[in-house]
Amino acid sequence: RLQVHASQGSSTRLGGGGWLVRSSCRATGEEVEDAFDALVLSDKLLILPNKYAVLAEEDLGPLALPLDLTSTGAVVLLMVLAKEEPSTSSSGVSAAATSTSSSGVSAAAAVQRLGAQDHAFVRLIVNDSAKPGRTGGPHDLYVVHSSAEYATAHLVGEALDDEEAVRAEMVAAALAILGRVADAPDAPDAPGSTPASGRVLHASVMAWDHAQPSTESRVEAPYLIDTARRAGVVGD
Repeated sequence: RLQVHASQGSSTRLGGGGWLVRSSCRATGEEVEDAFDALVLSDKLLILPNKYAVLAEEDLGPLALPLDLTSTGAVVLLMVLAKEEPSTSSSGVSAAATSTSSSGVSAAAAVQRLGAQDHAFVRLIVNDSAKPGRTGGPHDLYVVHSSAEYATAHLVGEALDDEEAVRAEMVAAALAILGRVADAPDAPDAPGSTPASGRVLHASVMAWDHAQPSTESRVEAPYLIDTARRAGVVGD
């Protein structure tokens, strides 16, 4: 995690213009300085007054954002499963490649968005292992986002009220949606199968307090740009 500050300058290193980005690691205190021809910021927290701001308020110029922008939060689960062993039907089709859970979510799909009618609190499941160039690995890697309401119920500032309980609930929900309940750590093992405790190889949760811009609090322009200073703001 970095503490970052950017400023313009005309030092020899910048060749008469550009941006200096100074960053320091909050864990080690190590400081690094880099020079760039242009600066693109991809999050409103890098602009609005807060501890993550990269630019000083007097340096914002055309990049300034409305101060009343608000966000909704999410709880994010990072989960690693042992690769699902495919079973082949009499037709020669791999069941793992075609399986769809009762919620209509395919475990093989790269991105699945869910509404309130699909699940009480899970809203997004990303199968990183299904993305181009990432298939064929020994693990199934998933990123799971909760609803804003679920996050509100469990977020205390930038932390979770009960991380262990939230992690267990998110893992159980994700496995159920993916049709892999048998992979839950407390599920009974089928004869001859890999022990369930070894199939969930990693599960961790994080509190994302500024996950999405609030519906009623958005900037209409798709981006802001400062041509003269070669800087811009995009994203949420």
